[in-house]
Amino acid sequence: MHKKYKTRIGAAMEEFLDLQRERSFCAADACHYMEQREIAVNITTVYRHLEQLVKDGILVKFKTADSDNQRYRLAGDVSRCQRHLHLQCRRCGRIQHMECSFMDEIYRMLEAEYGFALDCETSTLSGLCRECRGMQAEEEQ
Repeated sequence: MHKKYKTRIGAAMEEFLDLQRERSFCAADACHYMEQREIAVNITTVYRHLEQLVKDGILVKFKTADSDNQRYRLAGDVSRCQRHLHLQCRRCGRIQHMECSFMDEIYRMLEAEYGFALDCETSTLSGLCRECRGMQAEEEQ
């Protein structure tokens, strides 16, 4: 029987992912987390771990319109994410699932007007969440 050994980096990556339940992140975020825990790791190793987690269906990889960096989020129940968009706060990184009754209407309109088939699994709208908007308003006062 093949026994899978968990490395220190693999264990730290698992801990890091547990903290990312409602957020997206980049490889540098994971690298920084490990450095804070005094785990020596280079960015290439982090990318290798993240890519394996994408292949295993644990993470979803995507790019945002305002950055060239690859972002990752936990896949969760991927079938659940194929029919709705995701809202991502650009300040705190939190991700919300936009499960609204008008999603079918959006699909039809995009197809009819633009001939565009939306890929919701990797589609994210960027903005500020309620909490960050409140903090921003307080800072501006």
